[in-house]
Amino acid sequence: MNGSGTPRDRSFSLVPVPSKKPIVEGEVTTVDIQRGCYDLGISVVGGLDTPLLCVVIQEVFPEGVVAKDGRLLPGDQILEVNGIDLGTATHSEAKRGLSQVYPICRLTVYRERAEETPSNVLKVSLPRIPGKQLGIKLVSKKNTPGLYILDVIPGGIAHQDDRLRTDDLILEINSQDIRHSSQEDAARIIQASTSTVDFLVLRRDVRSPDTHLARSQEILRMRKGPLLNADGTPANPIQPCKEKHISVNKEAFESLGISVVGGLGHPRGDIPIYVTNLQTAGCLGRTKLIQKGDVLVSINGHSLLELTHAQAVRILKMAAEDKSVALKVLEGPESSDGIANFTPSWKFWLSMPIVCHSVKTIQLDRGSHRSLGFSVVGGRDSCQGAVPIYVKSVVPNAPAGKDGRLRSGDQLLSVQGDSLENIDHSQAVSLLRNVQGSVTLRVVSWPGTPV
Repeated sequence: MNGSGTPRDRSFSLVPVPSKKPIVEGEVTTVDIQRGCYDLGISVVGGLDTPLLCVVIQEVFPEGVVAKDGRLLPGDQILEVNGIDLGTATHSEAKRGLSQVYPICRLTVYRERAEETPSNVLKVSLPRIPGKQLGIKLVSKKNTPGLYILDVIPGGIAHQDDRLRTDDLILEINSQDIRHSSQEDAARIIQASTSTVDFLVLRRDVRSPDTHLARSQEILRMRKGPLLNADGTPANPIQPCKEKHISVNKEAFESLGISVVGGLGHPRGDIPIYVTNLQTAGCLGRTKLIQKGDVLVSINGHSLLELTHAQAVRILKMAAEDKSVALKVLEGPESSDGIANFTPSWKFWLSMPIVCHSVKTIQLDRGSHRSLGFSVVGGRDSCQGAVPIYVKSVVPNAPAGKDGRLRSGDQLLSVQGDSLENIDHSQAVSLLRNVQGSVTLRVVSWPGTPV
């Protein structure tokens, strides 16, 4: 089944068309989409085992089920599917949940606003009582300055006071600005207080899905041992691909016995040439050294990188005329069995070394907008350790969304020539916010996982 909406099974009964509840920016919305036995016709990025931590729509394929429904857009965050919480799902679990076929697909989603949501600033003073905890749990937020309240613990001082709320942003404690501070910094300020603790709080009129993101971050902080899928299998970590060299003696003009996909100008983005299928009895298949998902770097000394698909195929066919071939290959982090063509997931591409990255330059005009219209995650201070800066969500009616080239899951390399490598998340946000007028971004973009 592909993104255009080809049916998996034609033996199904149509159910009444559900009423179409609109998706409101800045609010969590649950929508029902008539699906039948079709793919949704979208691609997704993210998951608990990726830098994004959440699941976001990257593309909506024309003529697919979601496109025909007309409500979901690229950049929408998917919080739940048919009652399954995707806030704690790995990428493969999210793919599995979104691929399950029901007549009606119920999705809980969140669409970010182009500008800041209305909010109120409150001052809350809590007394310090010996032997009694304040009873609040603070968590760092990746797309909003400051710390915010994840839980107000029953029985604590804050719970009895009843003014602080889950999702309140804590901007100051005892007049000290903590918008770029850690939980440990906040705890030290609170512990140093003797009589009262004064909070400056930002409370938004609508609740964001950042509680889901924060709980995902908390799971990673508290976890001991490897991250597992729901079925107990290990969630494969993102690791660099291994390089391997393959030499094969063959008959002159004998076909290599492989099918390849990719190249510059590919419909879903500039991606390296990879093996999508192979004949087990072919000259390469017989070696058992190459598999579906392997990325072809060169053949007989001719590079296959930064070429169109047609150019790469021409070089492969020329090499097939020889009695021997020497391949440099990157071992794909994913593969598949059977006769079907292999299609990589978005997570597959995150393992690609820099030599396989096709960097593109995007210029955006901020215009009268206060925001460029996208949020970012990552940084050297990430709860996952040092990771690159990635685009999380793109807002439809802001500069990035209107331009259409920047996508959720894209890796940001630089802003106005300033490198984003090995910097804190707050530094990346500051660079993006402080640029006026035209903004030049260098990015690496990989296609999302179709479901």
